[in-house]
Amino acid sequence: MKRLTKEYAILKKSPLPNVLARPTPDNLFLWHFVMFGMNHPFTGGFYHGVVIVPEEYPFKPPNIQYKTPNGRFKTNYNVCMSFTTHHPESWNQNWNIGMMLTGLISFMFDKEFADGEMKTSDAEKLKLAKASVEFNQKDKEFLQLFYEDLDAISFPKPAVMPARLDEKSAEQLAAEQREVDRQRKEKQRVDD
Repeated sequence: MKRLTKEYAILKKSPLPNVLARPTPDNLFLWHFVMFGMNHPFTGGFYHGVVIVPEEYPFKPPNIQYKTPNGRFKTNYNVCMSFTTHHPESWNQNWNIGMMLTGLISFMFDKEFADGEMKTSDAEKLKLAKASVEFNQKDKEFLQLFYEDLDAISFPKPAVMPARLDEKSAEQLAAEQREVDRQRKEKQRVDD
């Protein structure tokens, strides 16, 4: 936990270009991010996602999922990267959440195809970029976590502040984390 607290303090002091990231208020192991200000074909897009950090971090890698449709990565699906649980053999415990999110931006523009990635045209990506504003304006979690930052990233702020995330949402997120951990342990058991 100390490591994650330190990483968050660093990101608050020195924000990443084109990314806002923070843990949920009640769970330091579940981080949310929004990517914005990217070039063609993601121009005008705002992409919400999560970093699901295992309790063993930094000794084990996290999972990363996008919540906003983007045409590059499937939504609500663990992205396959060298710094995620798809490739624990490639994990380096010196990596941090900021480095992973910076790398993730570069992978948005990459043409390689791996598990969790999609092949779509630039026209489809641009269409999804435009649709991302409306999509995220309906995402209570996105608005609750990033509401105070929306002006700074030029996101059209809704007229009304969303209500606080309810307890069911927090329970659902905890259940998702338990399922991810269970799947990872099962995969590790099968691989051994």
